[in-house]
This record gives sequence, C-alpha cells and structure tokens, in this order.
Amino acid sequence: MKSKIIIGIVAAVAVLGGGYTVSRMDFIGTGKVGIVYNYKDGVQDTVLTPGMHFSAPMNKVKEFSTSNEILVLTKDKRDGSKEDDSFKVATSDDASIAVSFQMSYRYDPDTVIDTYKRFKGMDGEDIIENRVKTVLKSKISEITTDYSMMDIYSGNRSALNNAITEYLNKDFHKKYGIEVLDASWTCIRIKS
Repeated sequence: MKSKIIIGIVAAVAVLGGGYTVSRMDFIGTGKVGIVYNYKDGVQDTVLTPGMHFSAPMNKVKEFSTSNEILVLTKDKRDGSKEDDSFKVATSDDASIAVSFQMSYRYDPDTVIDTYKRFKGMDGEDIIENRVKTVLKSKISEITTDYSMMDIYSGNRSALNNAITEYLNKDFHKKYGIEVLDASWTCIRIKS
C-alpha cells in the first residue's frame, strides 16, 4: 500500500513538473527572433532564435520578424490596406500627387536588442504601426521634392523607387533597426 502511495506522489510530482516546464517554454517561430526581459534585470543581451526555449518564471518574450515582411499603404482594401492608406506627396514643381506604396522590410537580428531598448518595450509590429507609418509619408516627400510631377508620373520611376529604397534603408536602419529591401509605388494619381 505504501509503495502505491509513493508511486502516486512521484507520478503527480512528475506531471506537475512536466506541466510547469511546458508552461515556461516560449516558441519562437520561423523567421522571427525573441527578446527576453524581466522587471528585475531588464533586457537580456541574448537573442532567442527560432525554436523552443525555456524561460524563467519572471521573464517575458517579445518577437521581431527577421523574415521579409511587406507594408502596404493603398487606397483600396483589396490591395492590402486596412483602410485608405494612400497619401499625397509634394513635387519640385509644387504639384500634389496621390500615391499608393509598398515596402519590403525586415528587422536586423543584430540590432533588435538595441531597437527594443530604444522603443521601451514595443515589439516589431508596434514599431511599424506606431512609429514607422507615422514618419514614412514625410520621409518619402523628402525624396519626391527633388523630382517634378512629370519625372514621377511618366519618367524613370525605377530610379525614383531606388532612391526611396536607399534613403529609407539608411534612415530606418539607423532609427528603427529595419532593413528596407524594396520600396516602390504601386499606383500614382495626379490630384487637382
């Protein structure tokens, strides 16, 4: 009888221990990295790679995408925007052009810890939604003011897209830890 009680206690402890261990596992998906932090020690200097990781009880994990993501700002919801996200840009000849825009990007895994610290706990999606989107339009206008309406509308659009990609990559990598892979206009409309 005593051996059955001991076996039952050992089995119960094993089940509870196994349950606890599983509850402390954090899964980092493919194409993402994780930042570990807690309220006592702050942000740890280790980046979690894809896979399962054991996490101490007080630790929290935030994820950043290191795979290619696309930000779409269009007029039409069918093209990928949640609402009318198209915007107007100025030109060197004071014309106003409405544009739809898309940008391929990813977070630089070598800088995500610094990015996380700089933005005080925001994860990758929060930074895109609350920081990048708010400055993106003005950053693009800084480039378009060097081009006339005709250059933009019917000229060499690939040169303009390359200039925007280069400018955004340099600026966003420094400020947000984001590598801009490609930035391009998907639709241009002349506003009167």
